[in-house]
Amino acid sequence: SPYDRYRTATVDIFLAVGNNRAFQRLCAEIGVPALADDPRFRDNADRVTNRAELTRELESALVKLDGKPLAEKLLKAGVPAGPVLDVAQATGHAHAAHRGNVIEKDGYRGIATPIRLSRSKSEVARLPPRFGADGAAVLAEFGFSEKDIAALHTAGILVTERR
Repeated sequence: SPYDRYRTATVDIFLAVGNNRAFQRLCAEIGVPALADDPRFRDNADRVTNRAELTRELESALVKLDGKPLAEKLLKAGVPAGPVLDVAQATGHAHAAHRGNVIEKDGYRGIATPIRLSRSKSEVARLPPRFGADGAAVLAEFGFSEKDIAALHTAGILVTERR
């Protein structure tokens, strides 16, 4: 801990701090070096136990900083971090293209898992369902009648298309 998404002044970033030294570096880079010596956060077990307080402390410092350059700065300091990207940003990223991680099939465009063996291919076994594609089937599985499902659709509760 911390291993989560955090707000900054510009973009959310993901931090994956796996040890005490990385936590010390994180605290130094974001301008709160004393946080690493706080008894609530001294080691990983303490940080996990006091995760809510840690999140508040980190976000109070992070919210003042520009996320993208901060993530780059943290990486250079040995702290795993990166900006949270949407699908368009992720599929348009040079690194995703270089690694062959952009997948396109039948109008779907997404990112393959970055974890693979040397002979693994980036391919889609099956496409994710379209927005709202399975709503009626799920409701039917839980005992809703066709009439109930139609009424939910008419009322705008069962949404099958993005608004």
